[in-house]
Amino acid sequence: MTRRGFEILQGSCEAASTLETLLKWRGGSMAYLNFAIDNPNLYKLMFDVPLTGAPEDEVILRGGFAGLLDKVTLQMSGRGLCGRELERQACASARRFWFALHGLASLLIAGRASILMGDVEELLDDLLEHVAPT
Repeated sequence: MTRRGFEILQGSCEAASTLETLLKWRGGSMAYLNFAIDNPNLYKLMFDVPLTGAPEDEVILRGGFAGLLDKVTLQMSGRGLCGRELERQACASARRFWFALHGLASLLIAGRASILMGDVEELLDDLLEHVAPT
């Protein structure tokens, strides 16, 4: 079930991607948030249920992050970075971005985003302005 959740989430983000446009990370990010809001139980299963310790768990989680990391790495490679430095910076940037996006999704699911005083669009725009990979 968890694996299928990651497949659906990744497919949704890919289909909504605006990475090659002026909107950059906005389309995929909004798809991520909409997936979390529309599928709160599946999202919680994917991220909140303790892992069993099976090797498959690690594969599923890494697969969920790998697509984002690949896109960040590709984008950053255009800045002239390469090798270990590209890998290090891309991983750090992808982590920060996912931490923030996952946090916002979790607040939205829990009905606690109102404390941030903004609607989903405003909150996402603020997040993208400060932590989207560049």
